[in-house]
Amino acid sequence: DEVVRAAAAEAIGAMGDMEACAAAAAAAEEEVRMRLRLDRKWLRAMAIGGGEVHTAFLLKLCGSSAYNDQRAGYEALAAANDPATLDLLLKTFRNDESSFQTVAADALAERALRDAARPVTGRAQPSVITALLEDLKSADRAVRARAAHLLARVDTPAGRTALEQVRNGEDAAVRALAGFALRRLAPPARDGEEAGEGRSPPPAGTARRTR
Repeated sequence: DEVVRAAAAEAIGAMGDMEACAAAAAAAEEEVRMRLRLDRKWLRAMAIGGGEVHTAFLLKLCGSSAYNDQRAGYEALAAANDPATLDLLLKTFRNDESSFQTVAADALAERALRDAARPVTGRAQPSVITALLEDLKSADRAVRARAAHLLARVDTPAGRTALEQVRNGEDAAVRALAGFALRRLAPPARDGEEAGEGRSPPPAGTARRTR
Protein backbone atom coordinates (compact mmCIF):
# COMPACT_ATOMS: atom_id res chain seq x y z
CA ASP A 1 0.00 0.00 0.00
CA GLU A 2 1.42 3.36 -1.11
CA VAL A 3 0.25 5.21 2.01
CA VAL A 4 1.72 2.60 4.36
CA ARG A 5 5.08 2.64 2.55
CA ALA A 6 5.24 6.43 2.68
CA ALA A 7 4.39 6.44 6.39
CA ALA A 8 7.09 3.86 7.06
CA ALA A 9 9.64 5.91 5.14
CA GLU A 10 8.68 9.01 7.13
CA ALA A 11 9.15 7.14 10.42
CA ILE A 12 12.54 5.86 9.31
CA GLY A 13 13.61 9.37 8.34
CA ALA A 14 12.50 10.70 11.72
CA MET A 15 14.59 8.04 13.51
CA GLY A 16 17.61 8.86 11.37
CA ASP A 17 19.15 5.38 11.33
CA MET A 18 21.62 5.45 8.42
CA GLU A 19 21.23 1.82 7.36
CA ALA A 20 17.43 1.98 7.44
CA CYS A 21 17.44 5.29 5.58
CA ALA A 22 19.69 3.83 2.89
CA ALA A 23 17.20 1.01 2.43
CA ALA A 24 14.36 3.52 2.27
CA ALA A 25 16.25 5.58 -0.32
CA ALA A 26 16.64 2.48 -2.49
CA ALA A 27 12.95 1.69 -2.06
CA ALA A 28 12.12 5.26 -3.08
CA GLU A 29 13.72 4.68 -6.46
CA GLU A 30 11.42 1.72 -7.02
CA GLU A 31 8.48 3.83 -5.85
CA VAL A 32 9.27 6.43 -8.52
CA ARG A 33 9.63 3.76 -11.20
CA MET A 34 6.25 2.24 -10.31
CA ARG A 35 4.25 5.44 -9.82
CA LEU A 36 6.30 8.19 -11.55
CA ARG A 37 5.93 10.31 -8.41
CA LEU A 38 7.07 10.30 -4.81
CA ASP A 39 5.31 11.31 -1.63
CA ARG A 40 7.26 13.97 0.29
CA LYS A 41 7.30 11.63 3.31
CA TRP A 42 10.14 9.73 1.64
CA LEU A 43 12.44 12.74 1.32
CA ARG A 44 14.07 12.94 4.75
CA ALA A 45 15.14 9.30 4.63
CA MET A 46 16.53 9.93 1.14
CA ALA A 47 18.49 12.93 2.41
CA ILE A 48 20.02 10.90 5.24
CA GLY A 49 20.75 7.59 3.57
CA GLY A 50 20.77 8.35 -0.13
CA GLY A 51 23.65 8.74 -2.55
CA GLU A 52 24.47 11.15 -5.36
CA VAL A 53 21.36 10.23 -7.32
CA HIS A 54 19.12 11.02 -4.37
CA THR A 55 20.93 14.29 -3.64
CA ALA A 56 20.46 15.30 -7.26
CA PHE A 57 16.76 14.48 -6.94
CA LEU A 58 16.42 16.70 -3.87
CA LEU A 59 18.32 19.57 -5.48
CA LYS A 60 16.07 19.28 -8.52
CA LEU A 61 13.02 19.53 -6.26
CA CYS A 62 14.41 22.75 -4.79
CA GLY A 63 14.47 24.19 -8.29
CA SER A 64 10.95 23.05 -9.17
CA SER A 65 8.39 25.52 -10.46
CA ALA A 66 5.86 24.08 -7.97
CA TYR A 67 5.99 25.80 -4.58
CA ASN A 68 5.09 22.70 -2.55
CA ASP A 69 7.78 20.64 -4.26
CA GLN A 70 10.36 23.36 -3.66
CA ARG A 71 9.48 23.66 0.00
CA ALA A 72 9.58 19.89 0.48
CA GLY A 73 13.01 19.81 -1.12
CA TYR A 74 14.42 22.56 1.08
CA GLU A 75 12.97 21.00 4.22
CA ALA A 76 14.55 17.64 3.37
CA LEU A 77 17.97 19.27 2.97
CA ALA A 78 17.98 19.87 6.73
CA ALA A 79 18.81 16.17 7.10
CA ALA A 80 21.42 16.00 4.32
CA ASN A 81 25.21 16.15 4.66
CA ASP A 82 26.32 16.68 1.07
CA PRO A 83 28.33 19.92 0.55
CA ALA A 84 26.20 20.81 -2.48
CA THR A 85 23.08 20.83 -0.34
CA LEU A 86 24.79 23.08 2.22
CA ASP A 87 25.84 25.46 -0.54
CA LEU A 88 22.26 25.76 -1.77
CA LEU A 89 20.87 26.35 1.72
CA LEU A 90 23.46 29.06 2.41
CA LYS A 91 22.82 30.72 -0.95
CA THR A 92 19.07 30.77 -0.26
CA PHE A 93 19.51 31.98 3.33
CA ARG A 94 21.72 34.85 2.12
CA ASN A 95 19.17 35.92 -0.49
CA ASP A 96 16.74 38.41 1.05
CA GLU A 97 14.52 38.11 -2.03
CA SER A 98 14.06 34.34 -1.78
CA SER A 99 10.66 32.99 -0.80
CA PHE A 100 12.46 30.15 0.97
CA GLN A 101 14.90 32.18 3.07
CA THR A 102 13.14 31.26 6.33
CA VAL A 103 12.86 27.59 5.33
CA ALA A 104 16.58 27.57 4.53
CA ALA A 105 17.33 29.21 7.90
CA ASP A 106 15.37 26.47 9.69
CA ALA A 107 17.26 23.79 7.77
CA LEU A 108 20.62 25.43 8.51
CA ALA A 109 19.82 25.65 12.21
CA GLU A 110 19.06 21.92 12.33
CA ARG A 111 22.25 21.11 10.45
CA ALA A 112 24.32 23.39 12.68
CA LEU A 113 23.09 21.61 15.81
CA ARG A 114 23.94 18.28 14.20
CA ASP A 115 27.41 19.57 13.22
CA ALA A 116 28.03 20.72 16.79
CA ALA A 117 27.14 17.28 18.16
CA ARG A 118 29.32 15.41 15.66
CA PRO A 119 32.67 14.10 16.99
CA VAL A 120 35.66 16.09 15.78
CA THR A 121 37.70 14.22 13.17
CA GLY A 122 41.07 14.88 11.60
CA ARG A 123 39.52 16.18 8.40
CA ALA A 124 37.34 19.25 8.71
CA GLN A 125 33.98 19.07 6.96
CA PRO A 126 32.06 22.04 5.55
CA SER A 127 29.79 23.30 8.31
CA VAL A 128 27.05 25.83 8.90
CA ILE A 129 28.91 27.39 11.82
CA THR A 130 32.06 27.95 9.75
CA ALA A 131 30.01 29.70 7.07
CA LEU A 132 28.19 31.88 9.59
CA LEU A 133 31.43 32.88 11.27
CA GLU A 134 32.69 34.06 7.89
CA ASP A 135 29.48 36.02 7.38
CA LEU A 136 30.05 37.79 10.71
CA LYS A 137 33.27 39.20 9.22
CA SER A 138 31.48 40.68 6.21
CA ALA A 139 31.65 44.42 5.52
CA ASP A 140 27.92 44.29 4.79
CA ARG A 141 25.97 44.88 7.99
CA ALA A 142 22.92 43.02 6.63
CA VAL A 143 25.07 39.90 6.14
CA ARG A 144 26.41 40.20 9.68
CA ALA A 145 22.91 40.72 11.04
CA ARG A 146 21.56 37.60 9.32
CA ALA A 147 24.42 35.50 10.66
CA ALA A 148 23.93 36.78 14.22
CA HIS A 149 20.20 36.13 13.97
CA LEU A 150 20.76 32.48 13.00
CA LEU A 151 23.56 31.95 15.53
CA ALA A 152 21.02 32.83 18.22
CA ARG A 153 19.53 29.41 17.54
CA VAL A 154 22.76 27.42 17.76
CA ASP A 155 24.88 27.23 20.91
CA THR A 156 28.56 26.54 20.16
CA PRO A 157 31.75 27.94 21.75
CA ALA A 158 32.97 29.33 18.43
CA GLY A 159 29.64 31.02 17.78
CA ARG A 160 29.56 32.57 21.24
CA THR A 161 33.09 33.96 20.86
CA ALA A 162 32.26 35.48 17.48
CA LEU A 163 29.04 37.01 18.80
CA GLU A 164 30.93 38.54 21.72
CA GLN A 165 33.28 40.20 19.25
CA VAL A 166 30.39 41.52 17.17
CA ARG A 167 28.63 42.80 20.28
CA ASN A 168 31.67 44.96 20.92
CA GLY A 169 31.78 46.24 17.35
CA GLU A 170 30.92 49.65 15.95
CA ASP A 171 27.55 48.96 14.33
CA ALA A 172 24.72 49.59 16.82
CA ALA A 173 22.09 47.52 14.97
CA VAL A 174 24.33 44.47 14.65
CA ARG A 175 25.52 44.90 18.23
CA ALA A 176 21.88 44.71 19.31
CA LEU A 177 21.34 41.48 17.37
CA ALA A 178 24.53 39.94 18.76
CA GLY A 179 23.45 40.91 22.26
CA PHE A 180 20.05 39.32 21.73
CA ALA A 181 21.69 36.16 20.38
CA LEU A 182 23.90 35.83 23.46
CA ARG A 183 20.99 36.45 25.81
CA ARG A 184 18.94 33.81 24.02
CA LEU A 185 21.78 31.30 24.27
CA ALA A 186 22.16 31.90 28.02
CA PRO A 187 19.06 33.80 29.17
CA PRO A 188 19.13 35.02 32.76
CA ALA A 189 16.03 33.92 34.67
CA ARG A 190 14.11 36.80 36.23
CA ASP A 191 11.38 36.88 38.83
CA GLY A 192 8.16 35.66 37.27
CA GLU A 193 9.87 34.63 34.02
CA GLU A 194 11.18 31.26 32.95
CA ALA A 195 14.66 31.05 31.51
CA GLY A 196 14.47 31.29 27.74
CA GLU A 197 11.53 33.66 27.67
CA GLY A 198 11.94 37.23 26.59
CA ARG A 199 11.51 39.61 23.77
CA SER A 200 11.59 38.59 20.14
CA PRO A 201 14.73 39.44 18.19
CA PRO A 202 14.96 42.49 15.94
CA PRO A 203 14.26 41.50 12.33
CA ALA A 204 17.23 39.92 10.58
CA GLY A 205 16.89 42.54 7.84
CA THR A 206 17.53 45.42 10.25
CA ALA A 207 19.64 48.07 8.59
CA ARG A 208 19.31 46.37 5.23
CA ARG A 209 20.81 48.28 2.29
CA THR A 210 23.08 50.25 4.59
CA ARG A 211 26.69 49.20 4.65
